[in-house]
Amino acid sequence: MVNSIEIVDAIGLNNDIPYPAQVCLDFELTYQGETFSDWYLPSKDEVHEMYRVLKLSGLGNLAGKSLWTSSEDPEGNLPYGQAWAENMENGYQYSTLKHTRLEKKTRAVRSF
Repeated sequence: MVNSIEIVDAIGLNNDIPYPAQVCLDFELTYQGETFSDWYLPSKDEVHEMYRVLKLSGLGNLAGKSLWTSSEDPEGNLPYGQAWAENMENGYQYSTLKHTRLEKKTRAVRSF
């Protein structure tokens, strides 16, 4: 969750076009009268665990998607920088420009 908070603190709120970390931190789900608002954008290790445990078991509706992560690539291309994403078809993790929106999805997670 720390990565998501740091991303939002650095970028600020964007009400016109929300970005993945902001979408996850803003997400709320009410289930059986209890509201859960502790969602965040997962790190690249957490997304890979989703691939390994969920996707490979046919769970999570993850086929055909690449997911954003909250992990930055320190070797990234300035001025925008790069973040890690993972192709959920094959588990391949790759670095991509943060400002691209090409076929990458956001999956909020929470710790429990």
